[in-house]
Amino acid sequence: MLCFALSLFNFQVFPQQEKENLKAMEWLLGTWKRTNTKPGEDAYEKWEKISTKEFSGIGVTLKGEDTVFMERLEIVVKNDGLFYIAEVAHNPAPVYFEIKKQEASGFVSSNPDHDFPKQISYHLEGDKLTAKISGNGKSMVFDFLRVK
Repeated sequence: MLCFALSLFNFQVFPQQEKENLKAMEWLLGTWKRTNTKPGEDAYEKWEKISTKEFSGIGVTLKGEDTVFMERLEIVVKNDGLFYIAEVAHNPAPVYFEIKKQEASGFVSSNPDHDFPKQISYHLEGDKLTAKISGNGKSMVFDFLRVK
């Protein structure tokens, strides 16, 4: 009976800790403009707090008035952890990256089973946000400045 009670206690406490971990990531909320785009392109990420268990984001790249790339993003608390989720047109379903490391101004998420990227990280320094995707010996860095 004691083991059952302890397992119920852990089940209830764990999501609360993940909610606190998500709250600690509120530095990500807002609109970010990418500074290292190709000539003639503009790119943005926008993050909003949906609830104590979910942030919703969108990433978009524009060439003039045409959208050349779009992704839906989420950071969510699930029973078994905190996840960064990316949904892009070329993947048949959203891809979950478990947040494995979290600091006051950044996080690292990974999905070793995904083809590319296998890791996504974000780091904030002042008003500069750096996102990096990596895996299979290659990486891409996306630099952003806070717009609002």
